[in-house]
Amino acid sequence: MKKILITALFSVASLLLVGCSSMASLFLERDNATDLATVTTNIITEDAAYFPNDIVEPLIDQSFATMAREYKMYATYFNICQKAPDDAVCEAPYKKAMTRYKQAKANHDVLSLLWTSDLKDIEIPPAAMNELGELLVKLDYLPLNKGQERNQSGKFTVEQISQATYHWMQNKGLPKTETILLLHEVLIKSDALKLAI
Repeated sequence: MKKILITALFSVASLLLVGCSSMASLFLERDNATDLATVTTNIITEDAAYFPNDIVEPLIDQSFATMAREYKMYATYFNICQKAPDDAVCEAPYKKAMTRYKQAKANHDVLSLLWTSDLKDIEIPPAAMNELGELLVKLDYLPLNKGQERNQSGKFTVEQISQATYHWMQNKGLPKTETILLLHEVLIKSDALKLAI
Protein backbone atom coordinates (compact mmCIF):
# COMPACT_ATOMS: atom_id res chain seq x y z
CA MET A 1 0.00 0.00 0.00
CA LYS A 2 2.83 2.37 0.84
CA LYS A 3 4.43 1.73 -2.58
CA ILE A 4 1.16 2.68 -4.25
CA LEU A 5 0.98 5.89 -2.20
CA ILE A 6 4.60 6.72 -3.01
CA THR A 7 4.00 6.12 -6.72
CA ALA A 8 0.88 8.29 -6.61
CA LEU A 9 2.76 11.05 -4.80
CA PHE A 10 5.58 11.04 -7.36
CA SER A 11 3.02 11.14 -10.18
CA VAL A 12 1.28 14.11 -8.58
CA ALA A 13 4.60 15.85 -7.96
CA SER A 14 5.67 15.36 -11.57
CA LEU A 15 2.41 16.71 -12.92
CA LEU A 16 2.45 19.65 -10.55
CA LEU A 17 5.98 20.66 -11.26
CA VAL A 18 5.21 21.06 -14.96
CA GLY A 19 2.25 23.27 -14.20
CA CYS A 20 -0.64 20.82 -13.95
CA SER A 21 -1.73 21.67 -10.43
CA SER A 22 -5.39 20.71 -10.67
CA MET A 23 -4.73 17.09 -9.66
CA ALA A 24 -2.99 18.19 -6.47
CA SER A 25 -5.92 20.46 -5.70
CA LEU A 26 -8.15 17.38 -5.71
CA PHE A 27 -5.82 15.65 -3.27
CA LEU A 28 -5.72 18.74 -1.06
CA GLU A 29 -9.49 19.07 -1.07
CA ARG A 30 -9.71 15.44 0.02
CA ASP A 31 -7.08 16.00 2.69
CA ASN A 32 -8.76 19.19 3.93
CA ALA A 33 -12.01 17.29 4.29
CA THR A 34 -10.44 14.79 6.68
CA ASP A 35 -10.64 15.33 10.39
CA LEU A 36 -7.62 17.20 11.79
CA ALA A 37 -7.31 14.70 14.60
CA THR A 38 -7.00 11.86 12.10
CA VAL A 39 -4.24 13.69 10.22
CA THR A 40 -2.40 14.37 13.46
CA THR A 41 -2.50 10.71 14.49
CA ASN A 42 -1.05 9.72 11.10
CA ILE A 43 2.12 11.70 11.74
CA ILE A 44 4.80 9.27 12.79
CA THR A 45 6.64 10.33 15.92
CA GLU A 46 9.97 9.57 14.26
CA ASP A 47 9.18 12.23 11.65
CA ALA A 48 8.95 14.85 14.38
CA ALA A 49 12.67 14.34 14.99
CA TYR A 50 13.41 15.19 11.34
CA PHE A 51 10.81 17.90 10.93
CA PRO A 52 9.89 19.82 14.09
CA ASN A 53 6.54 21.61 13.69
CA ASP A 54 7.88 24.93 14.98
CA ILE A 55 10.49 24.99 12.19
CA VAL A 56 8.59 23.48 9.26
CA GLU A 57 5.27 25.30 9.63
CA PRO A 58 6.88 28.77 9.17
CA LEU A 59 8.63 27.39 6.06
CA ILE A 60 5.24 26.26 4.73
CA ASP A 61 3.86 29.72 5.49
CA GLN A 62 6.73 31.23 3.50
CA SER A 63 5.88 28.89 0.63
CA PHE A 64 2.29 30.14 0.72
CA ALA A 65 3.51 33.76 0.79
CA THR A 66 5.67 33.08 -2.28
CA MET A 67 2.68 31.55 -4.07
CA ALA A 68 0.52 34.56 -3.14
CA ARG A 69 3.16 37.01 -4.37
CA GLU A 70 3.51 35.16 -7.67
CA TYR A 71 -0.28 34.98 -8.05
CA LYS A 72 -0.56 38.74 -7.57
CA MET A 73 1.92 39.35 -10.40
CA TYR A 74 0.25 36.76 -12.63
CA ALA A 75 -3.23 38.21 -11.96
CA THR A 76 -2.00 41.72 -12.74
CA TYR A 77 -0.69 40.64 -16.15
CA PHE A 78 -3.76 38.48 -16.75
CA ASN A 79 -6.07 41.47 -16.19
CA ILE A 80 -3.99 43.70 -18.46
CA CYS A 81 -3.98 41.08 -21.20
CA GLN A 82 -7.74 40.55 -20.97
CA LYS A 83 -8.30 44.25 -21.67
CA ALA A 84 -5.42 44.83 -24.09
CA PRO A 85 -4.18 41.56 -25.63
CA ASP A 86 -1.71 43.41 -27.87
CA ASP A 87 0.09 45.01 -24.91
CA ALA A 88 3.83 44.23 -24.76
CA VAL A 89 3.47 42.58 -21.33
CA CYS A 90 1.24 39.89 -22.85
CA GLU A 91 4.18 38.03 -24.34
CA ALA A 92 7.26 37.11 -22.29
CA PRO A 93 6.41 38.91 -19.01
CA TYR A 94 2.93 37.36 -18.83
CA LYS A 95 4.21 33.86 -19.65
CA LYS A 96 7.03 34.19 -17.13
CA ALA A 97 4.60 35.34 -14.41
CA MET A 98 2.22 32.48 -15.21
CA THR A 99 5.06 29.92 -15.09
CA ARG A 100 6.41 31.26 -11.80
CA TYR A 101 2.92 31.19 -10.25
CA LYS A 102 2.29 27.62 -11.41
CA GLN A 103 5.68 26.51 -10.05
CA ALA A 104 5.05 28.19 -6.70
CA LYS A 105 1.52 26.76 -6.46
CA ALA A 106 2.67 23.26 -7.42
CA ASN A 107 5.47 23.39 -4.89
CA HIS A 108 3.15 24.61 -2.14
CA ASP A 109 0.56 21.95 -2.98
CA VAL A 110 3.13 19.14 -2.87
CA LEU A 111 4.64 20.54 0.33
CA SER A 112 1.22 20.69 1.99
CA LEU A 113 0.39 17.18 0.80
CA LEU A 114 3.64 15.75 2.15
CA TRP A 115 3.36 17.62 5.44
CA THR A 116 -0.20 16.48 6.17
CA SER A 117 0.39 12.83 5.27
CA ASP A 118 2.38 9.95 6.70
CA LEU A 119 4.77 10.03 3.73
CA LYS A 120 7.40 12.22 5.38
CA ASP A 121 9.93 9.40 5.46
CA ILE A 122 10.15 8.97 1.66
CA GLU A 123 13.74 9.27 0.47
CA ILE A 124 14.52 11.54 -2.44
CA PRO A 125 14.75 9.52 -5.66
CA PRO A 126 18.26 9.39 -7.18
CA ALA A 127 16.93 11.00 -10.37
CA ALA A 128 16.10 14.16 -8.39
CA MET A 129 19.60 14.65 -6.97
CA ASN A 130 20.81 16.88 -9.81
CA GLU A 131 17.75 19.12 -9.53
CA LEU A 132 18.43 19.35 -5.81
CA GLY A 133 22.02 20.32 -6.63
CA GLU A 134 20.81 23.09 -8.94
CA LEU A 135 18.50 24.41 -6.20
CA LEU A 136 21.38 24.40 -3.72
CA VAL A 137 23.50 26.37 -6.21
CA LYS A 138 20.72 29.00 -6.46
CA LEU A 139 20.72 29.24 -2.67
CA ASP A 140 24.54 29.50 -2.49
CA TYR A 141 24.94 26.26 -0.55
CA LEU A 142 26.77 24.59 -3.42
CA PRO A 143 29.37 26.36 -5.53
CA LEU A 144 29.44 25.69 -9.23
CA ASN A 145 33.15 25.31 -9.98
CA LYS A 146 34.82 24.21 -13.16
CA GLY A 147 36.78 20.97 -12.87
CA GLN A 148 34.90 19.60 -9.87
CA GLU A 149 34.09 15.91 -9.68
CA ARG A 150 31.11 15.03 -11.84
CA ASN A 151 28.45 12.40 -11.42
CA GLN A 152 27.02 10.52 -14.38
CA SER A 153 24.36 13.16 -15.08
CA GLY A 154 26.81 15.97 -15.12
CA LYS A 155 27.25 18.38 -12.29
CA PHE A 156 27.61 17.20 -8.70
CA THR A 157 28.54 14.15 -6.70
CA VAL A 158 26.05 12.73 -4.23
CA GLU A 159 28.51 13.61 -1.45
CA GLN A 160 28.59 17.28 -2.52
CA ILE A 161 24.81 17.46 -2.67
CA SER A 162 24.47 15.71 0.70
CA GLN A 163 26.94 18.07 2.40
CA ALA A 164 25.21 21.14 0.94
CA THR A 165 21.81 19.77 2.02
CA TYR A 166 23.12 19.18 5.54
CA HIS A 167 24.34 22.78 5.69
CA TRP A 168 20.91 23.97 4.56
CA MET A 169 19.27 21.80 7.26
CA GLN A 170 21.62 23.21 9.88
CA ASN A 171 20.89 26.82 8.85
CA LYS A 172 17.14 26.16 9.01
CA GLY A 173 17.42 24.47 12.41
CA LEU A 174 16.41 21.04 11.12
CA PRO A 175 18.16 18.01 12.59
CA LYS A 176 20.77 16.40 10.36
CA THR A 177 19.67 13.03 9.01
CA GLU A 178 21.53 10.17 7.36
CA THR A 179 19.31 10.34 4.29
CA ILE A 180 17.84 13.19 2.28
CA LEU A 181 14.08 12.93 2.24
CA LEU A 182 11.65 14.17 -0.39
CA LEU A 183 10.26 16.71 2.07
CA HIS A 184 13.77 18.19 2.40
CA GLU A 185 13.91 18.69 -1.36
CA VAL A 186 10.48 20.31 -1.52
CA LEU A 187 11.38 22.66 1.35
CA ILE A 188 14.63 23.58 -0.44
CA LYS A 189 12.66 24.22 -3.64
CA SER A 190 10.33 26.51 -1.67
CA ASP A 191 13.38 28.40 -0.46
CA ALA A 192 14.70 28.75 -4.03
CA LEU A 193 11.33 29.90 -5.40
CA LYS A 194 11.42 32.87 -3.01
CA LEU A 195 14.31 34.26 -5.03
CA ALA A 196 13.41 36.61 -7.84
CA ILE A 197 14.46 35.51 -11.32
